[in-house]
Amino acid sequence: MLRNILASLMAVCVLSQVSSVLGADLVLGFRMKKQKHLHMHDAAATTKFVDTLKMLQVDVKTAQHGNHQDVIYSAPQWKSLALKKPSQLKEWKKWLADNGFETLVSYPAGKAEVSKSKEKDPSEIVQFRAAKQVAMHIHNETSAKEAVAIFKALGCQVERSTHNDHFDVKIQCPQWREIAMPDHKSASAWEKYLKDAGLETKHEHRH
Repeated sequence: MLRNILASLMAVCVLSQVSSVLGADLVLGFRMKKQKHLHMHDAAATTKFVDTLKMLQVDVKTAQHGNHQDVIYSAPQWKSLALKKPSQLKEWKKWLADNGFETLVSYPAGKAEVSKSKEKDPSEIVQFRAAKQVAMHIHNETSAKEAVAIFKALGCQVERSTHNDHFDVKIQCPQWREIAMPDHKSASAWEKYLKDAGLETKHEHRH
């Protein structure tokens, strides 16, 4: 599977360093707030894994330790990855989740993947749109880059520019889109973030 992941990565671009892009359905957001530490014994697998993290622009360090290699990695700010096919998005979402990353995927309204089990709590859905362009004024470049990555993953049109002593991140998302969250706390946090950025929001529960 890692071979397929690496092949698909060579065919796409990590978008977190780009200042503007049209909104796209196939953009995957990811981050890892807390550093993760792995012990890996297979040298070839370690090399492939580290190369993948580096291509994703994840902070990664390695060290030889006895009969294994320590791999330490993190991505405290959200990044975004543009993909060409739904199958690539599915593979990358699973790979990132399996390796400890949070992921962020948006869908057209009504299309989010939700739990079908009646035994589980319904998914928390946050819908959003910005029918007219809204602007965030951000004074920290790292935070501005992260905002760009987030709104690309949310399928919005995003532009970033420098204006005097701050960065303008302009966002437009004419059609309603949505994200599915696993719990009320996460959904409420995203709803607040989106409202604070100037977007309209709705919040519902769905099986």
